[in-house]
Amino acid sequence: MNNQTLNISASYSTLCASELLHKVVPLYPIRNPQTCEFWCRGINDSYKVTSDEGSFLLRVYRKEWRGLSEIEFEVGALQHLHSKGAKVAYPLKSIKGSYITSIKAPEGMRHVLITKFADGNALKYKDDNDAILYGRHAAEIHELSSAFTTQHPRYELNLTHLVDEPLEYIRPFFTNRKKDWAFIKRYSAFLSEQVNSAELSELDYGFCHGDFHCGNAHKHNDEVTFFDFDACGFGLRVYDLAVFKWAARLDEKEQERWELFLEGYRQVREISNNDLRLVDTFVAIREIWLMGLLLGNSDDFSKEWMYNTYLDKSITFLRKTAVDCHFESDDE
Repeated sequence: MNNQTLNISASYSTLCASELLHKVVPLYPIRNPQTCEFWCRGINDSYKVTSDEGSFLLRVYRKEWRGLSEIEFEVGALQHLHSKGAKVAYPLKSIKGSYITSIKAPEGMRHVLITKFADGNALKYKDDNDAILYGRHAAEIHELSSAFTTQHPRYELNLTHLVDEPLEYIRPFFTNRKKDWAFIKRYSAFLSEQVNSAELSELDYGFCHGDFHCGNAHKHNDEVTFFDFDACGFGLRVYDLAVFKWAARLDEKEQERWELFLEGYRQVREISNNDLRLVDTFVAIREIWLMGLLLGNSDDFSKEWMYNTYLDKSITFLRKTAVDCHFESDDE
């Protein structure tokens, strides 16, 4: 009996690095490109391109993850920051005049953006200087983006994006964890009320990186260059501050890093007490957003690891933040 050959489509493919090197990279003004390596898989796929004039990062957005307008928003923000002297991995314009190249992948249309590769290496945080540097350069991103405007629509980093939408992705994973789901629903409502009850007009609002998680930056010659603006948008900038604290807490390094980060930030910009009072609230909100991000994309990232170990870890983290936020749960 002959084996039957079936045609199965792809929902998420890994594109061939050599084809990107020979078909996509030549569309950009990169002198003598030599190599293209699959560098990092995250929400999107990143490839490192080397050439005679240094290295570049080629990002392939997942199908339907970001629309063209949303990517144009990101490009515009990076252009603005670069023009103002901010240390960012700025985008390259193709020889055809566009920053974005669309390609047909096995699963459908995907978009490509090439940026300069951030020189240096990830910060190690082995001494005080790294957290101070990160805070100072994060403040520069906020300061230098203050005049940024765009005609390209993109989501805002508001409660709809950070809480309400993630809850819809989270809910199906808690069908058999009713106690935990009850906690998440009540706690999310509490956090949203904490934000809504604040004097929003007195809070710092503007362009946010959206992912200052102690990473997404390289240090070189005592300067920090930021990259991966995929989560950027307009919103309350206390969220950006809270993401750093959230990541330091996950690393069990909050005591060592948080005050130093604030020290560096204040060397460039002030932080109001109104903003600081909401930091812990947004630390919890960040965890809820991340849960929604990961669980909502589980069809591409696989589900097995999420059902117990990840959910347990995330719920434990949220319950600990509830203490800082003075939330009294009645489901203990």
